[in-house]
Amino acid sequence: MRASQAAARAAHANGPRAASAVAALAAAVALCGCDIVQGFQDAGDALFPEERTHLNAPGLHLARGNYRHLRFAIGTELYLLARSPEGDPFTLYSMLYANPKPCAIPNVANFQTSFGTYEGPALIAYFGSDTGNATLRFADASCRAYPFTVDTPSFPVAETTRGFVVPARVVEDDTERVGLLLVDPVSERREQLAIDVEGVWPNTFAGHHLVKAQGKALIFAPDWTLLGAFGTTFDRAVAGSNALLVQDVNGIHRVTLDGAVKLVRQNACGLAQRGSFVFFGAPCEQFALREDFRLYAYDDRTAHVSELPFRTWPWNVELRRARDANGNDPAVDPFWAFYLGLDDGALFVRTPSGETHEIGKASTLDRVELVDTSEDTYGYALVDITGDTGTFVHWTPDGTVRRLAERVLRHTSRLVLDWDGVTGTLAAPVRDTIVPVADKVPSRGFELVDRRRRWTVLFHDFDGISGRLSLLEGDLDAGKTLVPGAPLPRYSLREIATNVGHFRSTFLDQVLPGILYMTDIDHEKGVGRVEYRNLELGFTALMSYGVSDFVVAPDEVLYTVPYGEGAGIWLVQAK
Repeated sequence: MRASQAAARAAHANGPRAASAVAALAAAVALCGCDIVQGFQDAGDALFPEERTHLNAPGLHLARGNYRHLRFAIGTELYLLARSPEGDPFTLYSMLYANPKPCAIPNVANFQTSFGTYEGPALIAYFGSDTGNATLRFADASCRAYPFTVDTPSFPVAETTRGFVVPARVVEDDTERVGLLLVDPVSERREQLAIDVEGVWPNTFAGHHLVKAQGKALIFAPDWTLLGAFGTTFDRAVAGSNALLVQDVNGIHRVTLDGAVKLVRQNACGLAQRGSFVFFGAPCEQFALREDFRLYAYDDRTAHVSELPFRTWPWNVELRRARDANGNDPAVDPFWAFYLGLDDGALFVRTPSGETHEIGKASTLDRVELVDTSEDTYGYALVDITGDTGTFVHWTPDGTVRRLAERVLRHTSRLVLDWDGVTGTLAAPVRDTIVPVADKVPSRGFELVDRRRRWTVLFHDFDGISGRLSLLEGDLDAGKTLVPGAPLPRYSLREIATNVGHFRSTFLDQVLPGILYMTDIDHEKGVGRVEYRNLELGFTALMSYGVSDFVVAPDEVLYTVPYGEGAGIWLVQAK
């Protein structure tokens, strides 16, 4: 019998310190014997005996009790955390994954767990219900509470082998200031990393960290050892692949990992990044662009600066290489440029040949699309934006613009039209037209795509609580690469299930070719029936009734049943 691969993958993803948890879990599962309750069987057992085709449901009953809201805490060992559906809502239950005997941590309102980097026990940082988000406390997953606290409204922003990095209130010379601390609640060690902190950006570039403090850019190594302070009246920074661009009152500088500083442009400001380029303007006075400023693009890979032949704010421009470009210098190589007007937000496109056309007013770069193939070149954009919606248009390099849809939802990458504030119609653009795909999709969580992009599962017919799951072969981008004259694609949907909860479905496509979802939800109790649909073999199977939530690993599932004789935490493996 196999040990839990969910534990192994969680440990691998979160650091080597959880390796011993995996070994302990293997031993514990072995002690359980092989009398796991058999659930459904399928013809796949006989047809494909060496392939994993379904879930061995209902699985192994890891822990008995009334639980929901399953989480992991990883340290030298792996733990499960859960809440109770009844009683004190602020009690957090913890249990060793390899030997799940729960203990309780009281007064836990909001919490954050360790993820296996810290060289110590699995830790839980939390705010109590009595103090609100004012005092950060700590406990380990064996339910030992530590007296160590931090005066802060923030959870740790980073985890290291030595402790946790936390912005915190400190008092120096009778003055309250914002400091950055490295704390270890077990040893009660408290190390100050910076003072008068205005911003913290962990893992900004090449594993290094950036902190804005006392008017300077502080750069820390991956272990949070200070490498140096840069800039005079530091304003902002942008990370490249192996360097940091820092903007201060004197201009823009390039700081490399070895601490070398080189001036990129004097009296420059407006530092902004979009795509593979960083943009800025010059000249500036006290971080403000002058009326005679010019726009520049910086390529981090070559450290080359190019002056652009148009004017816009640095944060309102994007460059894309033309299909036949050989180099990466927009001053000499063919590039597409998309930018917004200085005053009215009008969208302009500048073609690789140097022609400029206005696409529409009140636009956004976030919804600009370019299709550039050997057979055809065109694009899409969202213009005339008011509130959450705008008009979806098709444009061509000669400046021709065709309106395709109205009331298109702005804050999504897909085309959702006729938005009524709750739902809209999902459609797919196909050259200069659109094809409706599904009705009544919500603003988020309506599309699931497997990792090999063989299938798309859509959540639609949303009534505000639940909806329908349907299967689409391929993906919604198929129409963008059709050659001219090709017939319109048919986006045919096959129903998987109805009455499915919103955000209650996920692919199991690392090993199993299918999708797991919760349906027929009792919204008063927050439980439902969880099923699995194998998309290759076409069968649907029951995992369990009365499930409140589940956590998915590549070939197994942990789920909670809060009520009834089967109440507890269950482990189901692929078979």
